[in-house]
Amino acid sequence: MEALAEQGPLTEGRRRSWRSFGRRRSRSRKRERDAGRYRARRLLLIVLRCWRRWRSRGPLTVEQEAELAELRPKAHQFQKEKEGDAEHYRSGKAAADRFVELEALKERGPLTEEQEAELAELRPKARQFQKQKEKDAARSPGGKGCCRSCCGVGGVGGAGAAD
Repeated sequence: MEALAEQGPLTEGRRRSWRSFGRRRSRSRKRERDAGRYRARRLLLIVLRCWRRWRSRGPLTVEQEAELAELRPKAHQFQKEKEGDAEHYRSGKAAADRFVELEALKERGPLTEEQEAELAELRPKARQFQKQKEKDAARSPGGKGCCRSCCGVGGVGGAGAAD
């Protein structure tokens, strides 16, 4: 702080620079937090899948049953969030599809006022849906296996399997 005081009062440029640094840092923390939540949920689902397979092979121990009972509410909450995300995706996809349909109609001839208004309303939604689709495709992993130790399939690399 003393070094800053020696440099004199903050100019508008330095002030903006400090603000942008704070925003970048908070975005980075948010990304890390979200990544941690995603990893925890993914691991939860892997553990549940493995235990279901192990249960089909024979009874679980008392400790395993207790842990499974503790994880079920978390899995239920995660499933509800997944369903909400799926509904959001479906509505975005419907908006994008309708936008494409209206664009095709527009190329064939003039649209009615209602169609023009609908097209203007759907344009940002369709653009956002397309951006999100491209971002998801860029970071999407290949296979969707349970775990290597249980199923022999890729995934998280056996992180959810306990011997």
